[in-house]
Amino acid sequence: MRTLDDGAVANLDNDMGPLQRKSTFARYGLAVLILSVIVPGAALSFAAFANHRTADSAQAEIRQALAPAAAPEPIREVLTWRSVQARHGGFDVDAPRWRPLGLNNRVLRRSDGLSRELFQFGEAGSARRHALIAVDRGDIQPSGAAADIAALAADLGIDARVASNHQALDTKFGAIASVDMAIDGPEGPKACLGFALRADDAHLRVSGWVCNAGPEIVSRADTACFVDRLVTIGAGDPAVANVFAKAELRRALCPQNQPTVDLGPMTLRTRKL
Repeated sequence: MRTLDDGAVANLDNDMGPLQRKSTFARYGLAVLILSVIVPGAALSFAAFANHRTADSAQAEIRQALAPAAAPEPIREVLTWRSVQARHGGFDVDAPRWRPLGLNNRVLRRSDGLSRELFQFGEAGSARRHALIAVDRGDIQPSGAAADIAALAADLGIDARVASNHQALDTKFGAIASVDMAIDGPEGPKACLGFALRADDAHLRVSGWVCNAGPEIVSRADTACFVDRLVTIGAGDPAVANVFAKAELRRALCPQNQPTVDLGPMTLRTRKL
């Protein structure tokens, strides 16, 4: 309807001609036709999309079910040492200056087959000097000197603080790695000098340390002389025998002024003899 200028109300539907009404009906019909095509198409597209996602989810579940199970992490073997009833393992430490402290000599074998002969003079936790050599034979995993010393201390239940240094120790076996370390004693920390030698062709490792009674720096000459006291007495392996035979050719005499173990405080001389 439309309001005319003179106030009369006219009915537009009545004013439309036959052609205008047909055009309007055609537009309405076209809109209905378009909607009738779009709506079902959209519904089909959504259904197809949903079915596609459902098929993907089903395939993913099938692939997950058919996938091989992840391999479980291997159980690491806990390596343990046990004593072996043997008089010796083929080595000895001829160190008369250290014997007054008492010698504890043991032959051990680890659960993976590694053998060890241990020579321990004195006790790590005492207020006196202390020295130790461990001779390992077998399949030895590669590692550094500090790691070898730390592992040896842990095997013996010794709480040691270990730090690498870059100064080699001159022994009959040649220049070998040395390690700074400290062990707590009843009167405070004890300074120690660790050492580690590897002869991979002979499946041999020699490691250990020399400790003072207190925090005084350990003599490198004293430690080298202690290492040189290690000898073989029938290891039964030509490769090991060859290592020691070559070492004995390079062996030097220990310093004659090397102090005897546990001399105690030195008295200052005030007159000539």
